[in-house]
Amino acid sequence: MSSTKPFAVSLRAAGCVALLLTVVFVGGCKRKIVAPPMNPATPEDIKLLTSQVAGPKKRVSFIPDIRVTAANRLKEIGPAAKEAIPALEKLAKDKDPEVKKVAEEALAKIKGS
Repeated sequence: MSSTKPFAVSLRAAGCVALLLTVVFVGGCKRKIVAPPMNPATPEDIKLLTSQVAGPKKRVSFIPDIRVTAANRLKEIGPAAKEAIPALEKLAKDKDPEVKKVAEEALAKIKGS
């Protein structure tokens, strides 16, 4: 009679490894695109969007979708988002053409030109 115990143990170990990888790679990603309500935009909304453009430690965020979404939201807010101008100016120098275009549009709308 053959034993299936070693197979069951290795299958259980593989399941544990898969679960651990799922938790680490899916659940561990804390940075998400946040789209705060725009009517009316609060100073906290503008700070959150600016941090998504600037990223941690005042550097530009490394995820293009986050940068584009945040810049678009700041563009929608308009002149009230003046505190985001330095972050958007850095973003306007980005290598990604889509990111650069959205940042320039947002700057034009916020500056009123």
